[in-house]
Amino acid sequence: MSERFDISTFQLGRLSRAVTSWLHYEFLCQRGRLFSERYLTNPIASFIQANTDLLVHSEVSHPTLPRKLIDFVASKKTESHDLKISEIVIAIETKWFYKSANEKQILAILWDILRLSLIKKNNSATMCLFVIFAEKKIIEKVYENKHFRIRGKDKNLAPLLTRSAGKNPKIKLYESKAILKAVEKIKREFKCKEVDFPSEIITNSVEFTEFTEKSLNYCLYIWEIQV
Repeated sequence: MSERFDISTFQLGRLSRAVTSWLHYEFLCQRGRLFSERYLTNPIASFIQANTDLLVHSEVSHPTLPRKLIDFVASKKTESHDLKISEIVIAIETKWFYKSANEKQILAILWDILRLSLIKKNNSATMCLFVIFAEKKIIEKVYENKHFRIRGKDKNLAPLLTRSAGKNPKIKLYESKAILKAVEKIKREFKCKEVDFPSEIITNSVEFTEFTEKSLNYCLYIWEIQV
C-alpha cells in the first residue's frame, strides 16, 4: 500500500470523472441544494485516499504564508498542524459558484492560484490543483465578466484560465495593467505586500466533465498549476 502513489501517473481525468459522478449521484438523491465549495471535499478526498497511500487534510496552514490556509492537501503524514512544504504531495483549492461571480469572487480565484503557485515555486514536486464546479451557464457568465479577462496584453485581454485541453497558457503577473492591478489589490486585501509571487504561472492540464439533470447542466474543471 505504501507504494501505490506515483505522481507522474496520477490521472486528473479519472479524478474529474469520479468527482462529477459522485456529485451527479448526490443530485439524484435530492441533495443538489447542498452543493457548495466544502461539498467538493468528500469526493476529492475519497478518490485520492482510495487510489493512493496519501491522507487528505482540510483547511491546512499555508507553508509559506502565515495565517493563510489551503483548502486541502494530501500527505503521508497523519497530522496536518505542522506540515512542511516538502511533505505536501498534492495541494488543492476549490471554487463553487451558485451565481455569476462579482469582482471580489474573481479576485478570490486569482488569490487561490497565487497561493498554489507559491507552494509549487518552493516545492516543484508538489502537484497543485485548482478546481471549479458550477452550472454551465454560470461558468459562462464568469468567463464573460470583465474582471476575469485580465490575462495577456492590454489590447487583447483573455480569460484568466483557458478551457482548452492541452494548452499551457501563462499568467504573466506583469504583462498587463489589468492583472497587475488585480495582484496589487490582492496584496493589500490579504496583507501580503512583501510576498514574492512567481512572475509567470502556467495553468496546465485542463480536465472537464459534466452532467445534466432537470435542464440543469453542471460542469467541473480541474487545472494543474505550475511555475
